Amino acid sequence: MKREEILNTLRQKACEIVPDINGEDIVEKCYLRDLDIDSIDRNDIIIELCDTLDVKVRMIEFSGKNVGEILDIIEDKINNK
Repeated sequence: MKREEILNTLRQKACEIVPDINGEDIVEKCYLRDLDIDSIDRNDIIIELCDTLDVKVRMIEFSGKNVGEILDIIEDKINNK
């Protein structure tokens, strides 16, 4: 799976969970918290993303990460299945 596909899936999940955000605002250098997405919604977005991509990652690994770093973690798990 290409990185852009993972990003698009993250954007889709974020928009489903927080309909007020614009998916195009989610770029690799941003932090989800900077888009006014609260911690519960951030966790839900990550859980939904991992479930959709059939990836198992401990939530602690995502703590304090920006979108690019989240993509790095997911991409690494997909490539090392």
